[in-house]
Amino acid sequence: MPLYRPPSAKGILYLAFNQDNTCISIADYKGIKIYSLETHKVLYQSDLGAVSIAEMLFCTSLMAYVGAGEQPTLTPRKLFLVNTATGSVIQDISLPTSVLAVRLNRERLVVVLERRTLVHDLKTLELLRTLETPSNPQGCCALSTCFDPCLLALPSSNTKGTMRIYNAAITGSSVECEVTAHNSPIAVMAWNQDASLLASASSKGTVLRVHRMPQVHGSSELSPEVGHRDRLDPAPGIRQRVTFLCFCVFMYTTPRPPSAHQPDSLFFVKQTSRHQTALYACAMGPSCYMSSLSVGLGAIG
Repeated sequence: MPLYRPPSAKGILYLAFNQDNTCISIADYKGIKIYSLETHKVLYQSDLGAVSIAEMLFCTSLMAYVGAGEQPTLTPRKLFLVNTATGSVIQDISLPTSVLAVRLNRERLVVVLERRTLVHDLKTLELLRTLETPSNPQGCCALSTCFDPCLLALPSSNTKGTMRIYNAAITGSSVECEVTAHNSPIAVMAWNQDASLLASASSKGTVLRVHRMPQVHGSSELSPEVGHRDRLDPAPGIRQRVTFLCFCVFMYTTPRPPSAHQPDSLFFVKQTSRHQTALYACAMGPSCYMSSLSVGLGAIG
């Protein structure tokens, strides 16, 4: 789940890890920068103007970005696919309303609008299907990094904490299941690397749940179960800020040999005070544990 800020904010507008957590893309009023988390060097920089979304495809030269609307050529209603190696635009896609989120894996391109989500074939850019959704003004969604299974999670209500899981690998009716995760509307979601776990938090920002998803192939049925639950205590006076601007969730799977049984790790960021941000880590295994590290990163937003 990337960290997104509205275009009216100052500084960084968008920050996201790539699918294998080796790079990070940052968008602001000047343009886009991509950093390697291994060498700590700038891999790509483009001062094209204000950008609100910048999503990579692993460590390839393919990147998708959306303008913040500060310049006429960078409208939020147009998605650009570019080759960062050559700097050339591969394709631009015009949309009827503002693009709120973009997700990529090696086979699918997902574009989230407020009331619909578009699923494209990444190789041909053919529109495979349009999913009508309740109002989703924050563009909340989660697309699995893997393609087998290729799962897409979207909120199914703007008043309750329910979400639908779609099989994005097929073009027909592909609703695998609907999960009642929270009492309040869904705020953030994130898959782990093999799409076996789905983390979610609501707009209330007090409970983080991790749902265990049995592997699916083709049209197999999903029967999710809650695998882990953590209660968070939001700082007084910043409950709304916790919802989207100061609450970021992502899964991380440490590289390990097949024989090892090291659990996946769940990380999430939460603002605990006006000038303090906490990074929480939770090991997802038979004996789950949770730890936190408070860092003086300042208020996110």
